Amino acid sequence: MSMMGDSSGGAGGTSIYAGLMNIFSAIQNGVVAINNMTKVIRSVFPQQASGTSTSASGGSATAPPAQPVTYLTITLPDGTTGKVAVYGS
Repeated sequence: MSMMGDSSGGAGGTSIYAGLMNIFSAIQNGVVAINNMTKVIRSVFPQQASGTSTSASGGSATAPPAQPVTYLTITLPDGTTGKVAVYGS
């Protein structure tokens, strides 16, 4: 008798074997689902398919003008409001 039970039916071996096969099948289905999801994400977001980076290149940032042109009022899902400054060029 092996450590995983005897698939011939002795001492509950069949039920252990069937239970393990159900677990292995569920894991395999999960792996297939994750692989399929990865393919879809890569097709929808191709720019992110190669990963992310912690550094940026190109362009430069300058300080905004001293006075904003206006403010946008943003309402968050919890009802909290906030303002975002809008600067002209």
